Amino acid sequence: MMPPDYLSYMQDPTIFDIMAFVVKFYSMMFVFMVLNVAFMVSSIWALLIVFRVLGIPWLDGTTKGFINRS
Repeated sequence: MMPPDYLSYMQDPTIFDIMAFVVKFYSMMFVFMVLNVAFMVSSIWALLIVFRVLGIPWLDGTTKGFINRS
């Protein structure tokens, strides 16, 4: 599914074309925002797991891990 193209809607626009463009634009923007949040959360959790496994201190200073680095 391709994102909506502004120029194709503006060839001979009607009010329904403009409304369809706005609805498609905002729905695609919402989808990309949700995907961005999901990617950020999964990458942060993956880093947390890697740091915990290696015993490296995380942002909050915790050093719980499977490898004792002291």
